[in-house]
Amino acid sequence: MSNKYKTLAEFIKELIRKEIAEASVTGNIDGGAGPPKTPYAFRNPKDDDKDDDDLKLSKGMEIAENYHQWKTDDTMSTKQKLGHSMREIRDRMTEIEKLVKYHSKLKKEMKFESNNYWKNTTKALNKISEKLVRLSTKIKDLI
Repeated sequence: MSNKYKTLAEFIKELIRKEIAEASVTGNIDGGAGPPKTPYAFRNPKDDDKDDDDLKLSKGMEIAENYHQWKTDDTMSTKQKLGHSMREIRDRMTEIEKLVKYHSKLKKEMKFESNNYWKNTTKALNKISEKLVRLSTKIKDLI
């Protein structure tokens, strides 16, 4: 075996040794059954509001949560606020439209019948339909 191959073989062996050493460090914590049992390892258990902060979906959701603060904010004019909001609504509606298109296509391709939906799926579809009717009325009021 030439010197280059021996050097390469030693290099690969060393990489494997390092990988094995790192992999075995946490492999047997708590008997090796599942992840380590440290539920509050990276956050303060008294900070229950932290989960609510993680749920903020977008600037539009923040606006809905803090309407009064958003309304009295002087950094944008009313025209700008409405323009930004309408663009965000448009973009979200485009995402929803794509999802509906994909699901409709899947349903047709798989020859899935509506009567085979789960009970909660049917309820969800009815609620979505009702919300769309209400939204349509509110959007007509904006025009």
